[in-house]
Amino acid sequence: MAISLLMGSDPGHRGSGKQCGISPLPGRVRRGWLKLVDPNRVIFSQITDRNPAAMVALLLACIYLLLAGVHVYWALGGGLGKDAAVPRLPRKASAGAPGPAEPAMVPAFTPTRTGTLLVAAVLAAVALMVGARAGLATAPCTGPVLRWAIGLVALAMLARAVGDFRLVGFFKRVTGSPFAWLDTRVYSPLCLALSAGLAYVVILSP
Repeated sequence: MAISLLMGSDPGHRGSGKQCGISPLPGRVRRGWLKLVDPNRVIFSQITDRNPAAMVALLLACIYLLLAGVHVYWALGGGLGKDAAVPRLPRKASAGAPGPAEPAMVPAFTPTRTGTLLVAAVLAAVALMVGARAGLATAPCTGPVLRWAIGLVALAMLARAVGDFRLVGFFKRVTGSPFAWLDTRVYSPLCLALSAGLAYVVILSP
């Protein structure tokens, strides 16, 4: 009904919008209203057109938004999966041998709430940039600036997959913790896939 009125006609009448007392809207205004009334029609227009770059961009944006939501969950006090997301180091010899109830490995650092929220904000910003690059969203920066920004994120994801040759990445030396196990099988492969997807969006998106 709302869309019908905006188009200048009433579904209960066969006449024009003028017969119903409503003047037809100009084409540009009509399209603007349709974006507000039916945003899915606009947002997923490229997806329905089978644009590969737009489909990859949508998938990447969803992944980054999901990761941002997980970090917000952790920042608000959620504990599910939090311990397995922090690298672990062997307990120092100066601290003595671990007791029966003490773990042999300790966290390499303790994430703060502010830092976790900052990571969530960065991940959400990447999702916005990827969507804007494929025409699925709008961002403050466009054109070459947006392209370079996404390219830098792709390089950062690649560097994360390679790692620091100590705690994280495919070539880490410290193993034996839940984080190390997941990093080899999930985290680093995911970063490598995200890097490839971002590069694809940068190169092939219009």
